[in-house]
Amino acid sequence: MIVLNSYFYLEKDHMSSITREAMDESFKKKYGKTIVYTSNSSIYWNSSSVRSPRSFDSVILSEGLKEDLLKDITTFQESALWYQDRGIPYRRGYLLYGPPGTGKSSFIIALAGYLGMSISIINLGMTGMNDQQLSNLLDKSPPNSILLMEDVDAAFVKRKQGSESNSNSSDLTLSGVLNALDGIAAQEGSVVFMTTNHITKLDEALIRPGRCDRKLLFDYADKYQVRQMFLKFYQSYSNGLISNDSVTGKKKHQSDTRDCDREAMVHKIADQVCDMISYEDHVTTAQLQGFFMLHRYDPEVIPEKIPDFLKELAREHNVLSS
Repeated sequence: MIVLNSYFYLEKDHMSSITREAMDESFKKKYGKTIVYTSNSSIYWNSSSVRSPRSFDSVILSEGLKEDLLKDITTFQESALWYQDRGIPYRRGYLLYGPPGTGKSSFIIALAGYLGMSISIINLGMTGMNDQQLSNLLDKSPPNSILLMEDVDAAFVKRKQGSESNSNSSDLTLSGVLNALDGIAAQEGSVVFMTTNHITKLDEALIRPGRCDRKLLFDYADKYQVRQMFLKFYQSYSNGLISNDSVTGKKKHQSDTRDCDREAMVHKIADQVCDMISYEDHVTTAQLQGFFMLHRYDPEVIPEKIPDFLKELAREHNVLSS
């Protein structure tokens, strides 16, 4: 009996050791990372990806917008007692709206990494999603997590004559979503982001203050964004750090060119680019990034390529609008 008991405890200790090692390894892989959760069933969250935090500086928004949002959310996180003293539910809701490709999701990912938070993405259009399942998901959302509801306009359209319109792919009702959002207020410190490409399709009740405390437009690129994206993209060029590319065969920038000359040239080209691309061209930051990527080793050719770039975007816009 003593031998059997000893064997049992040895096996138990061995299994505990393996479990601890597995937990330690899992923690190491996730430490300092941005964890993205998705709902894989009616009431459960799944850790779908673990990624290195995106640099907050890498997201280029309209001047001051990023800083404004960061100040707002950090002020909220430091104001628990202020909310408690005034009997206000301690939660914060944001609606980011504007054309696709303007940086809404990218900003949220970068913000989560900067704040050391995870992201919980909920798909309101998930097949079979109903009011109770949504309420359960919000109630069990992972701690220290930004709750993200993407493209809410895809699940709901604006009510007409007081009736509720549901999405074709889920059994959600507008009242169910409103109740779920109001219910999450019980979770101290809740941060909810909703995104939409079509704010006019949303019911006013969904985006009223208390559910959406801030509504922020993520619009087509303005001159500030064009300039900052260009300078960010070709920073290594101005520092003489661009190397030969094995695919394109582009040669390294001559190392004997002075850094100040390269920097001046890049800023001069940035001025040209800003003169050639305006807000009225309806260019998104995603499209700008793709354009710069095509010529990432040749900033000098960007101005001559812009007219064809804008013509192609105009053709695409006409096709989508027809």
